[in-house]
Amino acid sequence: MDGRCRGGVGTLEDMSVTTDHGRDLDPTDLPTPGSSTEQPTGTTPGRAAELESFRIAPAAEVAPTSRRAAREAEAAAAKARQRRQPRAAERPAGRPAQAKAKPRATRSQRNVRGIAVMLLMVPALFLTVALPHTAGSFGSGPSAAAAAADELAKLKLEQAQGVTVASGAPAQTVERDDYTATSGAELRRAEIAQNYEAYSGPTAAQYLENPAYPNFSLSEVVNVGLQYVGVPYVYGGATPAGFDCSGFVKYVYAQFGVDLPHSVPAQAARGTVISAADAQPGDLVIWSDHGHDGIYMGNGNVLHAPNPSKSVMVRPLYSFESVYYVRIGI
Repeated sequence: MDGRCRGGVGTLEDMSVTTDHGRDLDPTDLPTPGSSTEQPTGTTPGRAAELESFRIAPAAEVAPTSRRAAREAEAAAAKARQRRQPRAAERPAGRPAQAKAKPRATRSQRNVRGIAVMLLMVPALFLTVALPHTAGSFGSGPSAAAAAADELAKLKLEQAQGVTVASGAPAQTVERDDYTATSGAELRRAEIAQNYEAYSGPTAAQYLENPAYPNFSLSEVVNVGLQYVGVPYVYGGATPAGFDCSGFVKYVYAQFGVDLPHSVPAQAARGTVISAADAQPGDLVIWSDHGHDGIYMGNGNVLHAPNPSKSVMVRPLYSFESVYYVRIGI
């Protein structure tokens, strides 16, 4: 741009503007403030646009010309933004600054939820279907128990009986007698014991002097022994007033003239040991510990005087019992 200042202020006539196209523009061609928007006569639209590109912006639109001005402008803009948006510290108390995103359920969790929903819905559907069918039965009429109670009350009223008691009749006091229950077996043992307490018949020693059965027979031993079933057990007893195990065997065999001691081991030593297969009814059954004996009855049974709580009886030999057999008199 060429020109010189005269007196400090130049005039438009002394100034010329040169564009990058290398041609001079007449300063009078620039639009002046307050001029009409209409293009001057003889100015084409293209020329007006070219002139507009050289117009100087107002002071408010011009960027700061120094660093200080730039910093001040940036600070003013920041303050304006802060006024438009409240600070995080000024937010209401108790309100989270930012809601955390909920974790998405996994596929297995969704499957479990679906199964749980089905388990709740199926019974509900069943009850919904079954309730209309059964609801009517609840209030349809009285139940069987109520009907039976009503019938019983009706019978009591219809068949009731009355008893008239004279005013002067004496009152009777009713008391309940004391009683105890006694089994048939206990009564039988008591009867036998009573009968044999007064026993005055022959003893084993008397039978040895005068045997009731001179001809010895195993089968007769069985028959004689059965006569004393029910005799109570008495420790050391050897008469029908009461027997222990060896005393019973001694008394039966004495009636055949066979003298046996009143001892299990001694009775076992008087005879001959035989096998179980060869044992016959009438032989002796000896417990292996020599603590007990009896008369063999065949088919695994024994006739004996067991213990103080029982009387002479027949019972089977148990598998856990260790016994052997002895034959006497033959």
